[in-house]
Amino acid sequence: MKTYILTYKGVAKERYDNALKNAKELNAEVFIGGTDSIKNLTDICKLALDSEQDLLLLEDDVRLCSNIQAKINEYINTYKDNIINFFYNNNSNKTEKILLRNFIWTQCVYIPLKYLKIIIDKESWFRELYPYYIRTKQHDIFIGYCLMNKGYFISVKPCLVQHLNFVSSIDPKRSINRQSDCVDISLQ
Repeated sequence: MKTYILTYKGVAKERYDNALKNAKELNAEVFIGGTDSIKNLTDICKLALDSEQDLLLLEDDVRLCSNIQAKINEYINTYKDNIINFFYNNNSNKTEKILLRNFIWTQCVYIPLKYLKIIIDKESWFRELYPYYIRTKQHDIFIGYCLMNKGYFISVKPCLVQHLNFVSSIDPKRSINRQSDCVDISLQ
């Protein structure tokens, strides 16, 4: 499995430092993307696909629970053919299957190899049909649209990462209060 922490050129120092800290803990690579978040995602998917490995993608604004790698591996062993979202901020407090067309949040997500080429191949289709999401840099919505007819993803509860209250890279006017109420006890 290839693990990448996505950050962006020119982000605040706290975000970049957090990306480096998490990369060290997860033995991950930091991917410094540009302003096109859809391209950043497809570029990361291409790197994982080229290495013929599944992808674990994290954003630069999360705090990791203790012993996260072992916990992630347990979920992957149980649900290895599914996309697994380790931070899905909904009203549920249990791990469950959710239709892929409802996929959002890429704070920490596992994407099996079999989905990477689909995501890559749908980029031009998505750009043509959904320019709003390109302008608003919502690569999580892009994943949902690419895979909307491909079944379910697994929403892990309690969440294994917590969304930090950093200013949004997508929209600085967004509220910084985007945390989950149901997180691993080591994050509380």
